[in-house]
Amino acid sequence: MSGNAQQNRGTLFLEDAAVIAVERFPGEQFIVRLKAPQCARHATAGSFVHVQCDESIPMRRPLSIMRANSADGWIEVLFKIVGEGLRSLGNKKPGDKMSIIGPIGHGFSPTADRPNTLLIGGGVGIPPMVFLAEQLKNDDMDWQPLAIMGSEIPFPFDPEESTIVTDWLPADINKTMPLLESWQVPVRLASLSDFDGCYRGYVTDLAREWLASRSKDEL
Repeated sequence: MSGNAQQNRGTLFLEDAAVIAVERFPGEQFIVRLKAPQCARHATAGSFVHVQCDESIPMRRPLSIMRANSADGWIEVLFKIVGEGLRSLGNKKPGDKMSIIGPIGHGFSPTADRPNTLLIGGGVGIPPMVFLAEQLKNDDMDWQPLAIMGSEIPFPFDPEESTIVTDWLPADINKTMPLLESWQVPVRLASLSDFDGCYRGYVTDLAREWLASRSKDEL
């Protein structure tokens, strides 16, 4: 396969992506950063890529794009090992290459007259919410996002105590995702696994708590 990206359907690209970095988290979860300039240039929050995890495994795996940097030409994907394909992907080292197709799918379209945006993601639903939070942060409009994330296994990041005060939860529900905290995007975490500083329940339960605390005008 050629190392050059091959364009298909205008904004769908076949690329040989090189691994830049691999982060491992508990629960056999990984964040892999890939050099994929064409995909990075055209990706939006909610899009994904089809990854050939190994040359010996022809079936591609669909993975949501968690972040994309068009200037530096990289994307990040988050996944948990399920099967030999993703296990092979988790074993990749910086410099290794793989074939990807993307970006695929239609991105999110937040409504401009509703700047208070509620981003809800559990498990594999976390990556597109991270992407959307970064997209809103970089937008010229004054969006006011709140992210609610859930997991029944350890989160694919190291939760920290938030410095962003909320007015709708007890003070001890205070753990956050540091990356989004650094963007000044408030985050609260939900789980049934009794993780410290997390709301006990599903992400949808926590979302209802927030909705119940807001006035009609705020929504």
